[in-house]
Amino acid sequence: MPDSPAPRRRDQAIDLMRATCILWIVGFWHLLGYAPSIDGYKNDLTYRLTVVVLGLFVFISGHLIGRARITNAAEVWRFYRRRMVRIYPPYLAALLLFDLCGLLKPGQFVGAALLTASFSLEPPLTLWYISMIVVFYLLAPLLLLLVHSLSKSPWRWTANRLVVCAGIIGLNVLLGRLLGGVDPRLFLYFPSFVAGLVLSPSLVEPRVSGRSIAVTALATVAATLFSFHHQARIDESLSAIPLAVFGPLLTFLVCERWGRHLRLPPLILAISTASFFMYLFHRPIFLLFTSRGFPSSAGPQLAVLLLLALPVIVAASWTGQALYDAAVQRLQRPATAPG
Repeated sequence: MPDSPAPRRRDQAIDLMRATCILWIVGFWHLLGYAPSIDGYKNDLTYRLTVVVLGLFVFISGHLIGRARITNAAEVWRFYRRRMVRIYPPYLAALLLFDLCGLLKPGQFVGAALLTASFSLEPPLTLWYISMIVVFYLLAPLLLLLVHSLSKSPWRWTANRLVVCAGIIGLNVLLGRLLGGVDPRLFLYFPSFVAGLVLSPSLVEPRVSGRSIAVTALATVAATLFSFHHQARIDESLSAIPLAVFGPLLTFLVCERWGRHLRLPPLILAISTASFFMYLFHRPIFLLFTSRGFPSSAGPQLAVLLLLALPVIVAASWTGQALYDAAVQRLQRPATAPG
């Protein structure tokens, strides 16, 4: 979620996926939670769609990082610095706002601020995602070094990556089974990140073939059927790992094959740009609209949330992201030499 396509050549397929995913999370999954008269929207279908949506966010982050090249310690440091500058100050601001709004449980703030919340069974509401993705970022340079070493192998390039990807995912599942006291979503979504990063160069059109899409579609159907064997919450179960990998992979392949050169309307591009801030700050804004004078019936509640709160979230998030990016650029700009 925090990563963005390189500005010199904007991939509008990624913009479309990012905008669609954030609208699902903010404009449906969380929005309806603030309409007490509406119930039944969380069911077997929507839980699985949410797993795919969050998996796609993680997959896109891995894919964009997979474009990078890291060969020495200085590049590792630059990698960490860029990502922490991009995500940590806005995240800390959101965390403080969550605390002020009563959205954190006692004792959650410190662990969340230290980005260790994923190593507990009670990470903060919504912001658990940031603690999780930071763990993935910490591991990303090792994965990049591994991926770049594959080019020297005599094996076939794509087969190489598939074998490595399967091996890492298998190790992840084993650790998820053995380790207790850790947020299970850390193990649920890490395979999506690995798949996006390791397979990154082979997932861009024109390498995306109809055969690849057909095989991935069959795997997604099988993963969906497999997920129904688990009776508890599927969004926290390791049984959803195949769905969290193949669902995002299928979506990505389809969008890269047919949506890469779309001319998206400005609103979709704006939502894509604002997606990180939308994710961070939408709950306090929803609380602002529902704390006083909120209607008691379903129709008016939905109208307030969709027609008032959601546009404010988009506008405020886009503005906040633009202002933050401008501030970062000013701070990172080299000082002009005197005279």
